[in-house]
Amino acid sequence: MFSDFKLDYRASFALGTDRVSTSYGSQWNNSSVAVAYDNNTDPRFPSFRILDGTNPNDPSIYTLNNIGLGQTYAHDGETAAALDATIPMGSGDRTGEVKVGLSLRQRHRTNEQTSPTFTPNGTIPLTAYTYGPASQIYYDGRYNIGPFISLPSVRNLANGNLGTITDDAEADQSGSTDDKEDVYAAYGQYTAKFRKFVVLAGLRVESTHATYSGYLYNAECDPFNAPLPTTCVPSQPSLSPATQRNSYTDVFPTLQGRFDILDNLIGRLTYSTGIARPGFQQITPGASISVIGASVTVGNPALKPTLGQSFDATLEYYPGDGQIAAAGVFYKQFRDYHCCPN
Repeated sequence: MFSDFKLDYRASFALGTDRVSTSYGSQWNNSSVAVAYDNNTDPRFPSFRILDGTNPNDPSIYTLNNIGLGQTYAHDGETAAALDATIPMGSGDRTGEVKVGLSLRQRHRTNEQTSPTFTPNGTIPLTAYTYGPASQIYYDGRYNIGPFISLPSVRNLANGNLGTITDDAEADQSGSTDDKEDVYAAYGQYTAKFRKFVVLAGLRVESTHATYSGYLYNAECDPFNAPLPTTCVPSQPSLSPATQRNSYTDVFPTLQGRFDILDNLIGRLTYSTGIARPGFQQITPGASISVIGASVTVGNPALKPTLGQSFDATLEYYPGDGQIAAAGVFYKQFRDYHCCPN
């Protein structure tokens, strides 16, 4: 606190980690059976039946395909700081203040994964790896998904000598990401009160500087999957790093007005702007390529942030303590709207 102005400052650091040592996700298969689906009799509860009489909940008909032993590690850290200065103005029923400030947010996110797989040497039936009741029935008896699979038994199986464990190092690396996103901002704001009228006008400038890193991966040319097709070129690696840098600056104005029509009747008009940046999974530069299948699965690191403008008008009536009746209208406009990764 100073005689003519006030300073506010704050800083923070947040870190989130998620580590899965071993997942032991098992897959059990059986021979193909003919299935008839019915989603017309009662669309709320689709059903199916096996045409040859096979009981799909009988564990003896399933054999082990593989056990995934994947390990994952995700790290997401964010450092933030802000400094604001507030200067009061006016007196009596004509008061106001000017506020200016600076802020930063620096975020670093990484993701790593491995996918070792246990494959049985022979036929291993599911029967010895279940526990509890023979059926798990849900939704008022409509859906029977069979017995529970015993995680301790599956874990012992994966750590035993009834199969082999293999791991594709390049496939593991292809799913790793390393992203950095820094946002620097400066703003100015003016608030004034003139008897029954209050106005707020502000302008915020944000500058974003980001680096997104992933890998370009061609599974068909991965040495782990030898023999390789003739479309693979020895001089071209099946895995290579990919990095995309992206920087942009945006300006966000806001204007708000409030008028005390009566002591218990208030009108408000607001114009505001905002931004929604795409998620890290949407903008990864990593890609999975299939030449034979003529397909590419890739993120879009050049995806633009969504910018929005909002116009709001409300009328608020306060008939008594703890009571409010309000009516409002709004109009919102979005530019460069994006939804979900495909």
